[in-house]
Amino acid sequence: MSITPLQFRFLPALLLCISTPTLAVPTCWSGNGHCYENITDDLITWQDAKIAAENLTFKGVRGHLATITSQAEQDFINTLTPPQDQEPPFGGTRGWIGGFQQTDGAPYEWVTGEAFIYTNWRVGEPRGDFANNYIDFNWELLDWNDTANFDPATDGFLVEYPIPEPSTYLMMAMGLAGLGFARRHKQLTKVTE
Repeated sequence: MSITPLQFRFLPALLLCISTPTLAVPTCWSGNGHCYENITDDLITWQDAKIAAENLTFKGVRGHLATITSQAEQDFINTLTPPQDQEPPFGGTRGWIGGFQQTDGAPYEWVTGEAFIYTNWRVGEPRGDFANNYIDFNWELLDWNDTANFDPATDGFLVEYPIPEPSTYLMMAMGLAGLGFARRHKQLTKVTE
């Protein structure tokens, strides 16, 4: 079978569609004010997903691979639309999250440096063998798995945007106003002396 010139013209567009990540609209959670976005990209490693997440922005805030630090946050994430399952034979729709360990047997960490206290491991996990130093989340089983940097069963990654709560902006504005007032008061005190 040969490719006709007309078919050949569409080949680059087809390849682009196959390998281009699919972006979704972030969904925000009232529990922490953060927003979450599933990115479909079945050919991405954990390390590349980490870099990609850190290069995405929403409402002017840079993202990072999601860190799931409580059952309430896990329950919210369970309701999100998963990335499209690109590899049905592997069973399950899975996406990278921000948990990792530096080396086999080391404690797990979050990419943000938050305390790694809450866990949602699948039964028998983490195994910690064969350089399975990265965590993916399974949207069908609603649990975590430790796996290698590249896993063909992983269909994308979950980005978290730590949007500051409105009260944070208010506190910052009040702090700046207080600094301005103190500076002005100091200048006026010097003038009257």
